[in-house]
Order: sequence, then C-alpha cells, then structure tokens
Amino acid sequence: MVSSKSSRATGVPKIAQGLETYDLEALSVEDAVVYLQQLGEKASVENILNVLQKCRTDKNLVCTRRIHLYIHNQGLEAHAAIGNYLVPALADCGALPEAQRVFDKLNYRNEHSWTFLIQGCVEHGEFGRAFCLYNNMYEQGVSPNRYTLQLVLKACTNLQDVKTGCKIHAEVIKSMFEGNQFVASTLVDMYVKCGLLAEAQDVFDELIVQDIVSWTALISGYAEHGPYERALDCFEQMQAKGIFPDAMTFVCCLKACTSSGAIHKGKQMHQEIVKVGLEAELFVASAMIDMYAKCVSLFEAENVFDMLIYHDVVVWNVIIAGYSEHGEGGKALDSLRKMRYEGVHPNTLTFISLLQGYDGLSSIDEVQEIHIEITKEGLEGDPLVGSALVCIYAKSGVLSAAQKVFDRLYSRNVVSWTALISGYADHGFGREALKWLKQMQADGVAPNDVTFVCSLKACGQMGALKRGKELHVEIAIEGFETDVFVGNTLVDMYARCGFLAEARDVFDELQVRDVVTWNALISRYIEHGFDEEALDCLQEMKQMGLMPDLLTYVGCLKACGCLGVIDRGLALHMDISIESFEEDSFVRSTLIDMYSRCGLLLEAQDVFDDLEYGDAVTWNVLLAGYASKGQSLHVFSLIEKMQEQGVEPNGITYLSALTACSHAGLVVKGVIDFSSLLKEHSEMLTIQHYNCMVDLLGRAGRLSDAVTLLKEIPCQPNLVTWSTLLGACRKWGDIELAKQAFESAHSSDDKYVALFISMSRIYASAHMWDDAKLIEEMRLNTTAGMELVEG
Repeated sequence: MVSSKSSRATGVPKIAQGLETYDLEALSVEDAVVYLQQLGEKASVENILNVLQKCRTDKNLVCTRRIHLYIHNQGLEAHAAIGNYLVPALADCGALPEAQRVFDKLNYRNEHSWTFLIQGCVEHGEFGRAFCLYNNMYEQGVSPNRYTLQLVLKACTNLQDVKTGCKIHAEVIKSMFEGNQFVASTLVDMYVKCGLLAEAQDVFDELIVQDIVSWTALISGYAEHGPYERALDCFEQMQAKGIFPDAMTFVCCLKACTSSGAIHKGKQMHQEIVKVGLEAELFVASAMIDMYAKCVSLFEAENVFDMLIYHDVVVWNVIIAGYSEHGEGGKALDSLRKMRYEGVHPNTLTFISLLQGYDGLSSIDEVQEIHIEITKEGLEGDPLVGSALVCIYAKSGVLSAAQKVFDRLYSRNVVSWTALISGYADHGFGREALKWLKQMQADGVAPNDVTFVCSLKACGQMGALKRGKELHVEIAIEGFETDVFVGNTLVDMYARCGFLAEARDVFDELQVRDVVTWNALISRYIEHGFDEEALDCLQEMKQMGLMPDLLTYVGCLKACGCLGVIDRGLALHMDISIESFEEDSFVRSTLIDMYSRCGLLLEAQDVFDDLEYGDAVTWNVLLAGYASKGQSLHVFSLIEKMQEQGVEPNGITYLSALTACSHAGLVVKGVIDFSSLLKEHSEMLTIQHYNCMVDLLGRAGRLSDAVTLLKEIPCQPNLVTWSTLLGACRKWGDIELAKQAFESAHSSDDKYVALFISMSRIYASAHMWDDAKLIEEMRLNTTAGMELVEG
C-alpha cells in the first residue's frame, strides 16, 4: 500500500501487476486522479465513483474536471451509474453548465442527479432554472424525494413565490411527505418568510415533532410581520413544552420586543439570555442593544455594549444607530473614533447609521465632519452613502454641497436623484428641480412617487401649469395617480396655479381622500378668496365620516372670519373644544382673529384671557382686532401689558397702534409714535406702516403732510398707498393733489385699474364730467390692452 506522503514524494508508479489493489482512501485527491488515469480502461466503475466522491468531498473543481475528461475519453459519460454521480459532483463544485451538459447526455436520470442539479441551481441563486428542472423531472415521471421538495420550497422562499409554493405544498401532501419533519419545517419557513402566517401556523400545528427549528421559524414570522405579541406567546409555549431556545430564537424574540415597544418583556428576555450564557454572542448582543435603544433606554444599551469583550462592526453599527436615532450625534461620532481605535473598520452601514441622526436642521458642522470621514474611507461615491449625504445637505439648504456629492456618485439611483430634486423644490428653486427631473428621465431613471411629489411641488411654486399637466399625464401612465400622497400634491399643484376647478376635478377622482387631501383643497380655496367653498368642504368632509384636524379647523376659522359668519364660527369653536384642540396656540390665535373680524371683541378677549401665556402672535391678533374697531385705549393698554409680561412688540404690534390712532383720529399721537419708530426701529417699518400714516393724515385733512411723507418713503408705494391718498383727496375736494397722485401712480404702474375708477369719481364729485369721461376712456383702453397681452 502506498501512502499519500510517499506518492507525493516519488510519484505514483506506472501500471504494473497488482496496481488495482492500491487503497484509494489513503491517496490524496490529486494522486487518486493520477492513479485512475494510469489505470485507464482497467478502472472499475467502483474506482471511478470512489475518486469522484473524493473530488466532491474536497469541492475540488480542477480534479473533478480531470475526472470528467477521463470519463469522456473512456466513453462513459452516458453510463447510468457514473453519469448520475458525475452530475452532482460537478454541481457541488460549482460547475453548473458542465453538470447540465452531462445531465442532458444521460439516457437514464435518477432522482439523485435531478435533485443535485436542482440543489446546485438553488445554491447559486438560479431559482427559475431550479423550477424548470423540477417541472421537467415531474413530467418525465421521476418522483421527487423529500430533499427535492425542500429545495424547491427554498427557491419559492427566496423568490417570495407563494403561488408556486402552494403548488409544491400540494405535491408534498400527494407524495406523503407532509409528516416529514424536515419538509414540514421548510414549509413553515416558506410561509413565514412570504408573510402567510396563518398557513405557517396550520402546517406547524400538524407537525408530529415541533423542534427548536420549527418553533424559531414560526416565532421569526410573527416577529417580522406581527402580531408581535404572538411571537412572545409562542416563546412561552415552546418553553412550557420543555424546548430550550437557542441564540436565533432569542434574537427573534428581542426583535418582537423592539417592534412592540415591550421593554419589560425585553428585560425578561435579557435575564434569560444571561442565564444560558449567550450574552457574549455578538449577534445576540446586537439585538439586545437595538432593542434597548429603540425602546428609549440608551443607558441599558450602553451597558450591554460595554460588557462585551470584543466589538465587531455590526455591534458598533447598532450602538451608533441608537445614538443617532436619539439625537446623540456627538456620542455617535465619538463611537466612530473609538471603533477605529479598536481596529474595527467602518463600512457603508456605519456611515448611514451616523447620518440618519441628522434631519437637515441639525448642526451642519457635524455633517461636514462625517463627510470628511466618508471621503477618507473612499465611500463618497457609494450610492447609499452618497444618497444619504445628498439628502441631508439638500434638506439643510446647502444645495451646492448636495450637488457636488451628487456629481461624484458612481451610479445614481432614484433615491439620490429624488433627494437632489427635493432639495431644490423645498428651498424654492423650482426651475432647477424640474431641470434635474428632465435630466433624470433622460438618463433612464424612472421617477417614483416621491420624485413626482417633489416635482409637482416645484410646478406649484412656479405656477408652471403646463409642466404640471405633463407630469399629471406621466403619473397616470405610471399608475401613481391612485397614491394618496401624489393625489394630494396634484390637488395642491392645480390650486396653487389658481386652477381651482381642475383641482376639484382631480380631488373628485381620488379613490382615497384623507384629511391632508381635504386640507390641501380647503387651504387653497381660502387663499384665493373662496371662503364659502372652503366651509362647504368641511361639511362634505364630516358627512363622509372623516374628522377634521387642527389645520382644517384653523383654515375654516379664517374663512368664517373673512365671511363674518359668526354662527358657523361659534359651531367650529364648540367642535374645537370637544376635540381638545383649543389649547394649541395657533388655534387660539385664529379663534381670536375670527371673533375680532366678526366684531365680537369680548369673546376674542375671553379666548385670549384663557391663555396661560400669550406669545407675540396672539397678542398681535388681539391688538389688530381692537385697532380695526378704533378702540385705541384698549390697544395702548394691551401694549403696556404685553411689555410688562416680557413680550417684545414687533412691527405688527406697532402697525396696530398706528391703525388705532388712525381710526380714533389721534393724529398727534400717531405722528409722535411714528416719528419715534422711524428713529428707533426703522428696520421694522414696511409699506403697511407708511400706508397707515397716509390714512391717518388723510383722514385729518393734512394732505400736504401726507405728500411730504410719500416723498421720503424708502420703499415703492403700492395700490393701497395711492388709493388711500386719492380717497383723502376726494373727501377734502383737493383736485390738484388728486391729479398729481394719479399721474405718479399711473407712471409707476398703468395696471392699477382701480385708480382710474377713484379718479373718475373725484372728477364726477366736482362735476368735471369731461375729465371723468376721459379717465373712463383711459381705463377701458388700459383694460383692453391688458386682455390683449394676456391673450
């Protein structure tokens, strides 16, 4: 007998008498192949099968191919025993195409060659080919064994092909393998991973032996798809039957605790893990850290992490993700440094975990620091990491940085494109957003629902109705029209462009209308002065059984204030109280404004007095209400109280004070207050303040002072300015000043059609009929010219 050592040293001798007595088991796989080749035609079938077995056991593809060549040269490829063994040997070594070619030449194919060829396909991810082989096997009358059925069930699991899986289940029943422990466990796993937990439970309940594998498969299904509590119930039932959980069972149960927020159950699970000594298993520890972090218990997460002797990249990623999710960006960054110090190399997931703690409103300095680390690792061009960076920079409004990262990406997917488009749209750069959408489509990347939403938002901002309509057509073709988010944005886009009828048409076609959809329509109705329609929407909404939210009530209160419909306003106030929205400061401010506009200042004051603390907004709303009714004493008293409570007056506060002076005829006080503002708070003054002073002086007949003020105004007068001055001229019969004001207004903007009417009325009041007729003709000519341009 020749040993492996001597054969390698001296080589296998030439064929001689008694050569066939060599012990193949003692030879290395390489020497066994040489030995077989020297035997030539003298090799027996048993010799060939033994050497093939050695090649298959060692997964030695080179030697297997040499044996294949030998078999081919000997004309034995079609030999039933040899061919049916050569197929699995080649398949096990990863040579699927060669295995298939041998298989195709076989005159007789047994269940083993079919099964092992199917196994090779499944192991190498060729699931469609595995199904095809299984179907051919079935058609040729070869009965699958339990291992064949397990393989095709695994293929169904990987493809999430429930339909085929159910057919295979029927074959399992037909072949009498349903009671087989391994097949049944695979069926449970298939149904679980496809999300069909009721079917998984049915198969599990029929198992004769419910072992740890089948229990864990079922528990993992409930942990993944819910109900999560059912996973924990299964865990208790398993223990009650005397089956001890393994590491994977604990990981699944911890996931269920995480998803359901059951931290008390998680702590109990932690105690059991310690009892069985699995707390040092890294993937178990990772699940515990994740559970504690997501259940808002970072302290316990840190404790588990610190107890570990060794940390791999997975554990580091989990603790970093925990810090990021809880806004502990500093600790997350510090963990990256410690991780490197321990010699653990960060990966793509590390940086994604780091970046997820930043929503675009956090410190951009820290994001840039992470960006530097990403660049050091050469991951800036990675599609996942790069997309995350683009998203954060875009949300932060640092669009130049977002663009630079985007330009450096190795490949750009829909996520990175959408992040860039969203950034431009969200920060008012609609033209750029639509430009990049066009480029995205030119590059062959199809938009998703979020891309369309961002692009529609850009159209709405710009009033780009034509492009919005084109997008609407694309959305319909791609099948996104039924998406609630997309539908809501379509409604908003049409409404923002002023096409409320089209917005309503889209709204009526939506299959699902949520409160956001209704709010989009209601808010745009109010914005364009269709307050009655907005309130009608509220009624329709309630009739459909959909409860309004805070934004709905705020919008409808504004509509009530504009229409002066106090009865509907009171009804809304009652609904708001029932729904407990009254405590919201935004709602309170709107209630005060609604009552003020409807002339119910006592009710407005009552709402204000119920506030524990009034901010500048609520104070100003109440002040505006009193000012509009000329109750100057209340206005001045409130401003004093406001300052006493530490709330600083702003430009809106001072505007109410000037309005009160104007309505009460307090010219001297108004002039003094305005002069003081001009001297101390000139940065707060807007055209509204100057218009208010023109009104104050005009009401008192001090037209020359009003003109002097207008000459010193630092901003461009608007329609209100000129209308107010012309109104004063008409009241005091100052025709010459009215002419000067009209000529100044007309030279600055001839589209102020309302000024023609005011001037015509001034001439008519002075019985200057010819001049009035001339102004009317000018108005008609101007209107006709505007219509021609718009046409």
